[in-house]
Amino acid sequence: MERSCFPLGEPVTGSNKRQWEKITKRWRQAAQLAQVASSHWTMHNGSFTETSKRTAPGSYRGGMCPSNLALHHPAAGLLRSYATEGCPVDTGRHWSWDEIEAAIKHGNHPIEESARKQFCEESFKKERRGLVEIIDYQSLTNLPDEQFPKALKVSPLSATPHKSRGWRAILDLSWLLKWLGGELDSVNATSTKRAPRGAIDQIGHALYRIIYAMASAPDGKKVYLAKWDVKDGFWQMVAARGAEWNFCYVLPQETGAPIRIVKPTSLQMGWIESPPFFGVASETARDVAQVYAQAPLGALPPHKFEHYAQSHRDFKELPEVSPEVDRMQFSLEVYVDDFIGLVAASSQQELTHVARAVMHGMHDVFPATRNEEDDPNSVKKLKKGDGAFALEKDALGFDFDGGKRTLILGEAKRDALLATLREWKRLARRRDKKRKPSGRRRNRAASRGARLASNS
Repeated sequence: MERSCFPLGEPVTGSNKRQWEKITKRWRQAAQLAQVASSHWTMHNGSFTETSKRTAPGSYRGGMCPSNLALHHPAAGLLRSYATEGCPVDTGRHWSWDEIEAAIKHGNHPIEESARKQFCEESFKKERRGLVEIIDYQSLTNLPDEQFPKALKVSPLSATPHKSRGWRAILDLSWLLKWLGGELDSVNATSTKRAPRGAIDQIGHALYRIIYAMASAPDGKKVYLAKWDVKDGFWQMVAARGAEWNFCYVLPQETGAPIRIVKPTSLQMGWIESPPFFGVASETARDVAQVYAQAPLGALPPHKFEHYAQSHRDFKELPEVSPEVDRMQFSLEVYVDDFIGLVAASSQQELTHVARAVMHGMHDVFPATRNEEDDPNSVKKLKKGDGAFALEKDALGFDFDGGKRTLILGEAKRDALLATLREWKRLARRRDKKRKPSGRRRNRAASRGARLASNS
């Protein structure tokens, strides 16, 4: 059965998301039942001896292109096509000019002034980096029909709080435009599934695997953790030429400023197909890192960012070389754009080795840049200490302690979760109170019931 079609052959689109989720859940459960139980830890054996040239790939678009060991991965051909031709996009019929004008008139969702300024500044920065094109709305209206971008669709930006930069911009591609008394289907609802599904089948289980790995770590060993983040995430992957027009939005400017349209070149957070397309690349990078980690200790070439992995006191307290005979064990996970490494290590050499493996694997799929601040491996996160191997690390919303092999929900996240649960309880009580009849209504209902019973 093709993963892009339902059992009867009809195409899968965003509008039948629930039906698709049920089918993929059955596929996933069947595949999991067929799996042979295995450990989430890998024993280092030094079996990988092939040397790979650290050369940049040829011409490509965006920030993703396979090179070196990634060219031997089964997904290499698919990734090359994404890097040169772009990811295929099918969002259904083209919008009419009247529909486009109605969407532009709606603009963005209500956002705070600080978010508006941030998004406006970010758009101009992205334009300088070649990630977006900012176009005057008037120039579009003046184009002759044969030059007008037929795929143009305009969706609103929304803002969500972000822990490191104030606000995160999300393009609301599930937005339904109310127009002429009806609703215009959203970009997500009309998107036909074209991305490989297998790349994200396991995403929802990454946290479970990390927890299981922590619980089943080798006896007597401490577990050291580190994280690496792909900067800008989905922005590293480009859409097919001409398909970028499907993801336009109105530049959030001050009231009264001329309307400008932002056309991204890359996949957008908010598009239903972005996670599986990106997952092909990030899962491939993890697979490559897994192979590199099996090289003999000290055999991998140094990485320009490895000093970030060596900065924490937990790392520095280890001996440079392990005095133990036991071999190192490691576990590597990826959750969308977050790479997470767990190592049952006894030396600095072992942790440095795994750090090199992960970062070389990432750069084999997301090529390094000369300017470190633009590198796909987020230097901002590395400077914060995410890439430093330590016994305590926040990963996927939990605080892990590799010395005690425990995890807790972070205080801020815990408080937010409790507040949400309290709000749900309050709403449930209010809803039940509305449904519950008053004492007088209950007495009248009981009297009617008694009369009906006596008459029968």
